[in-house]
Amino acid sequence: MTAVPVYFEAGMIRGARLTWNSTSEVGMAVGQADVNGALLSWSAALTLSKGTVANSTLYYVYLYSNSGVATLEKSTTVPVWNATTQQFQKTGDATRRGSPGWFFATSSTGDVLRFDQDPIAGGARTGRMRYIASDISAGGGELGLLSGGQTVDGSTPLSFGIGAKIPPGALSAHLRVQLFNVAGVTILAAASVSRSSTVTTGDPLLSYAGVLQASDYPYTDGDVVLNGSGTLYYVTYSPTQADASVDVMALGCSWER
Repeated sequence: MTAVPVYFEAGMIRGARLTWNSTSEVGMAVGQADVNGALLSWSAALTLSKGTVANSTLYYVYLYSNSGVATLEKSTTVPVWNATTQQFQKTGDATRRGSPGWFFATSSTGDVLRFDQDPIAGGARTGRMRYIASDISAGGGELGLLSGGQTVDGSTPLSFGIGAKIPPGALSAHLRVQLFNVAGVTILAAASVSRSSTVTTGDPLLSYAGVLQASDYPYTDGDVVLNGSGTLYYVTYSPTQADASVDVMALGCSWER
């Protein structure tokens, strides 16, 4: 581990993409990272066994120097932003470097859920990356339920937190909204919402266009910009049945390195 040369930017990361290796292991690609003001480099992929984990839980992966050797650890402790060192770090421990994309989720049986991490449009230039749950039939799965069985109201914005399933620093959440009980439910766009005193301009809302139909595929997927908020809002309206409801699932997120 060496001091960061002046031509390195504070908080830099090169390579270091998190990978799904198996239901019991994640890895990190070859790379370099500024860890609390010092450069840490590794020339072979790193691995991290899941060890003892809880079911249906989000784990953050942290990078640190173990006597100069790049090493990974997992923790449920949430990362926080350090404005001085320009990086996410483990709460209470600046020697542990974090990133919005360094995390994994466990299934209801404790397996590491399969995921992919890749640059999105323009990502090669901007460092914009995304985490997305892989094909469920191949061992993937949603990060978890954010809002379950919310009854259709038609006017009052419904709110729900994202912190348990979407990591701090994420720029957008990739969500699935699934309809139950009845066809013809509309998720109103932001411009159509009659905002209450608790929903102000700039608050992120689900804004799926069109109508969700209870047919062969009664769901829709899309991205919602988070704007640093830990809360999302939406309004539903059903012209045919008052007790229709929707579930909102987290499938992934995007961030900038």
